[in-house]
Amino acid sequence: MLTAIDSLESHRDVLRVMMLENYDTFLGKLLSNSVDVWLNNPLPPFEASGTSGMKAILNGVLQLSTLDGWVVEAADKNVGWIFGWQHHTQEIGDERNLRLLEDSSLLYQMLEKVVSLYYQTNAQGKLNPDSDWITKMIHAISEAGFFNTERMVEEYQTKIWSM
Repeated sequence: MLTAIDSLESHRDVLRVMMLENYDTFLGKLLSNSVDVWLNNPLPPFEASGTSGMKAILNGVLQLSTLDGWVVEAADKNVGWIFGWQHHTQEIGDERNLRLLEDSSLLYQMLEKVVSLYYQTNAQGKLNPDSDWITKMIHAISEAGFFNTERMVEEYQTKIWSM
């Protein structure tokens, strides 16, 4: 029986889809240090944390994400781009109101900007050292130290466990 992904094989020349089954720490390490953009598009406000994106910024990988999970703390750190609907209330989200069409449209708009900047950074084999892409990579690496287990446990201790 063909799965939905397998049925796309005839469109391989224009559509690339990859599903990572049995994702583990080895694969996470391989991916988080060998890509240029980390696409994380959880449905706000349902993301648990997003530690893969935190690992990726250690390697200068830029984030393209909805505003959820760990990215909420990094939104103003210039480590990538935010797209889509943003949850700003204290209310728990409603899974019947996910705004999928709007978010996908905004993702495609943002991808056009990201891809354009990427190719401006290295046009025809010539590096542009003044590119905002490189600036964002540097910021990603410099901000990565904030996102660590020691800080997280300390915040849990002071803000949650000792209440």
